[in-house]
Amino acid sequence: MAELMKKIIIEKLKEGWTEEMIIDFFVQRYGKEILLYPGNPIINYVPFFLLFLGLITLVAITKRKKIPKQ
Repeated sequence: MAELMKKIIIEKLKEGWTEEMIIDFFVQRYGKEILLYPGNPIINYVPFFLLFLGLITLVAITKRKKIPKQ
């Protein structure tokens, strides 16, 4: 699919189409999903938040299980 889209883009650029015209062409043909933009930009931060939460949990578990030296 990507190879076909690449060929179409090159062809349209040779014909003098602008970037906006090409994007509109693909959106009209395949729908908004072709742009691959997430619906909510906060989604981009979820993996970092989960990693941070996991690290905090790991530190908390590690500190809780330490055996005091005698």
